[in-house]
Amino acid sequence: MSSVDWTRRVDNRLLRSLPPEELDRMRSHIAPVPLLAEQVLLRQGQPITEVLFVEDGLISVQAPVADKLGHVEIGLIGNEGLTGLPSLLLEERPISLHQAVVHVSGSALRMPVQQLRVALERAPAFRHNCQRYVARTMGHLAQSVVCASRHSTSQRCARWLLLADDRMPGAPLPLRQVLLAQMLAVHRPGVSAALRLLQDKGCIRQQRGRIEILDRGELERSACECYRHEREMDALIS
Repeated sequence: MSSVDWTRRVDNRLLRSLPPEELDRMRSHIAPVPLLAEQVLLRQGQPITEVLFVEDGLISVQAPVADKLGHVEIGLIGNEGLTGLPSLLLEERPISLHQAVVHVSGSALRMPVQQLRVALERAPAFRHNCQRYVARTMGHLAQSVVCASRHSTSQRCARWLLLADDRMPGAPLPLRQVLLAQMLAVHRPGVSAALRLLQDKGCIRQQRGRIEILDRGELERSACECYRHEREMDALIS
């Protein structure tokens, strides 16, 4: 496994904020890997042998459903986090509880689970960052349940776009409506109408399978209160 060229910027936020001495001890156990759109990184029930610290791109965490949708999105991972969350909690043979699929192509830093365990034991700042990440993820999962049961498709679309923009700030999202409909567990016409409404407000622009955020402030006003609650939770944990 080739290690990372640490002369370049590290774009994963969990790693970037570490003290230099901790990052230096980890560098020989981390290697860069590409993330390809629609690539399945983890399947439910599969052993987790490595984690990926996302640097660029967007990963969807999905739960299975027994209908034509197949899977419904329950979380997003960008440069704030890593895949294989159970490996931070389970000491022996961590198993993936959900599916992880690449939404937007990018890159990540790969680390074997056995080396992750060593880092968690020997690097206190890294362990603290990972504990905060677990807490934030639990908060986001809980808020997603509230959002799906209480809010309109338009509000949920706005929230999803904001969460994606937090993880890929300023980047247009190569996103098809059919995929967003699947992730939100709604019919495609509903997503089309919601995105059209957001575009009419000047929040976004749709063009050839891409969505660009034009007015983030208006998009936040168009989202449900779930997004604000999630930002508040993040601030408390941070």
